[in-house]
Amino acid sequence: KLMNFDIISAFEVLEHIKEEDLKNLFSNIKKHSKKNTIYIFSIGTKNDYYDIYHQNVQSEKWWINYFESIE
Repeated sequence: KLMNFDIISAFEVLEHIKEEDLKNLFSNIKKHSKKNTIYIFSIGTKNDYYDIYHQNVQSEKWWINYFESIE
């Protein structure tokens, strides 16, 4: 059974997802969203010298443009 949510949040997660995998991630998020779902995300926009886990560190402007491009 498909579950749909009113609120979906991800704190300090999206920068760990490779850019080429974002489309599939947001497609899945959309499948589990209700009509007026609220999305709450925080995203690291700077690389830490010791951080080997961030796969997709982008600027705030890049993320805003990306979210605006999602259908």
